[in-house]
This record gives sequence, C-alpha cells and structure tokens, in this order.
Amino acid sequence: MAKQKINVKILLCYVVVAAFIGYILMSYVLQDPKNAAIIAGKLENSPSFPYDLWIVILFFHISTGAIALILGPFQFLKSSRKNKKVHRTIGKMYMSAFNRGHCPHFRTFSIPEIQQEE
Repeated sequence: MAKQKINVKILLCYVVVAAFIGYILMSYVLQDPKNAAIIAGKLENSPSFPYDLWIVILFFHISTGAIALILGPFQFLKSSRKNKKVHRTIGKMYMSAFNRGHCPHFRTFSIPEIQQEE
C-alpha cells in the first residue's frame, strides 16, 4: 500500500480556517455578541442601531462564510481536480455560500438610520 503524501499547504489552510472559525465562535456565539468590539462600537455610537436585524444577518454571514472557508481548500486537492464533476460541485457550493454570505452583509450597512422625532 502506497503512502499518500500530505499536502502541507492545504493542511496549513485548514489550520488557519479552524483558528479563524474558533475565534468567530468565541466572539459571537459562546459569548454575548453585544460585547464583541464591532457591535459594541455600533451600539455605543448609534442608539437607533438595528441590533436584532443586524445580528441575524451577521450569523447568516458567519455560517455561509464558514462553509466557503471549509470548501475552498478542497478545490486545490489533486483528487478533487481529477474528478471534474466533484470539482465543479464543490465550486458551485463554494460560490453559492460566498455569494449568499456577502450580499446580505453589504445590505446591512446601507440600512438608513431611523430618525426619531423629538
């Protein structure tokens, strides 16, 4: 039985992806998201910040981004490139996760501030 050579670059990609996903889980899922720096700053500077809407879109962005990060390195494996059907399927899933994860994210920043009458 022949030994399979480990692709160090792909392994390094997965280590970085795992570390990043771990950081995101610690910051936004295991702890209160309001304590995360990006959200705390928005809540502090803008009392009318739409937190409930923003957090739903953020979690959608995080989950689709994680899918894209996990699938991305598979595209560089020789075994997936040899089988075009598998390579294309992974590519379609990657692009779908990437596109779905970023479109709502950009929409969040264009939500107008709610003017409160005094």
